[in-house]
Amino acid sequence: MLPKILKNFNVFVDGRGYAGKIDEVTLPKLTIKTEEYRAGGMDIPINIDMGMEKLEAEFTFAEYDSELFRLFGLIDGNSVSLTLRADYKAVEENFMQTITLNNPITVDGISVSELTVRRPKVRDYLAIERLNGSDLSKEVTLTANLTSVAKEVIEELDIADYVKVQEVLKDFFSPIIQKT
Repeated sequence: MLPKILKNFNVFVDGRGYAGKIDEVTLPKLTIKTEEYRAGGMDIPINIDMGMEKLEAEFTFAEYDSELFRLFGLIDGNSVSLTLRADYKAVEENFMQTITLNNPITVDGISVSELTVRRPKVRDYLAIERLNGSDLSKEVTLTANLTSVAKEVIEELDIADYVKVQEVLKDFFSPIIQKT
């Protein structure tokens, strides 16, 4: 059985959707910044958690949009909300299905009454890509990141409120005190 894949993704920038206009998204790499510490009497140094590296994401859009330049701070540096939504589904290994159309369509003068759908290609989790070229690419720095799968929070980072929750790596972190 093949792993689950991300597909049908969309980006919302300051509440405005870009369905069909987003080609590629590279999610932030979560890297813990450590500092080596060795006190007197210690045989070997240990690494101390000193926070995280800067959160950066990259988006490639299919067209230039003056609103994106304004919102991404290329002109005045304002911060905006950014939301990425995608479908995360398992794909059958030998998925191929023929669909019969009730109303045949005409493509380049040929009548089409059946479509064959094949298994999509599996994509890297950190680089979601649409297969056509694009015209606008922009890297952004995030101050908060919430990742959830099937309504379950996988990781939550909120720099301003000092929140760092990573359920996937919870055994490696100290217990987190819930904010009230």
